Amino acid sequence: MKTYFSILFLTLIMSQVRGQDLEVTLDIIEENEEPDVSNAVGDFLFQYNNYKLHELISKVYNIPKEFIQFENIKTSPTVSFQIKSETVVLNEDIIRANLEKIVLEKLMIEISAIEKEMDLITMEIDNSNVLDKCTPSDYAEGILEQKQMSNGTFNGTCISSNDLIEVIKNWYYIIVFNEVDPLIKFNISMQQVNSFKEFSDEMEVFNGIKFSPKAQRVKALIVSQL
Repeated sequence: MKTYFSILFLTLIMSQVRGQDLEVTLDIIEENEEPDVSNAVGDFLFQYNNYKLHELISKVYNIPKEFIQFENIKTSPTVSFQIKSETVVLNEDIIRANLEKIVLEKLMIEISAIEKEMDLITMEIDNSNVLDKCTPSDYAEGILEQKQMSNGTFNGTCISSNDLIEVIKNWYYIIVFNEVDPLIKFNISMQQVNSFKEFSDEMEVFNGIKFSPKAQRVKALIVSQL
């Protein structure tokens, strides 16, 4: 029993030391100011300056801004958020927990996670015989991942579906739900055209990749003013 309480006491002391070692700040930027955004991220520092709150939350939680639902908040304030430490390595859980805490304390805004159903464009392999997949022999010959963009044409060698979605997002500003195994690597050449509909039709015919609307359950956030 004595050993148990000794371990518990030491655990509490260590938790307190870790808590005191974290320096967390959230500064509210005046609306009439338009400073440039900047960030710095390392093992002991996480700093995002002059971001709209919804943009900051999107970065911290690594979710699209479209998955963040605001309640009772007319405008998204501009903030600067910083965590730094001398000894504690800052992981995602620490950063998110401290953002939630300080936003609640200073802005009376609560961040909570939910699951919701949304209609999203879904990407899947429709014809694996058309898709030019990388093979073990490609890797044996030393062929590595390559990406090249020139005059609206993207050429990828041994890329993943996540690489493809990133290009599509930049071209057409849409969210694509990935149903293709990201471990599958393939070669592809595709061109930016006037509409996503035209693009998706060409991708299905020439690359065997299909895009279609489908209801998906996704993780989302509710950001609400208390």
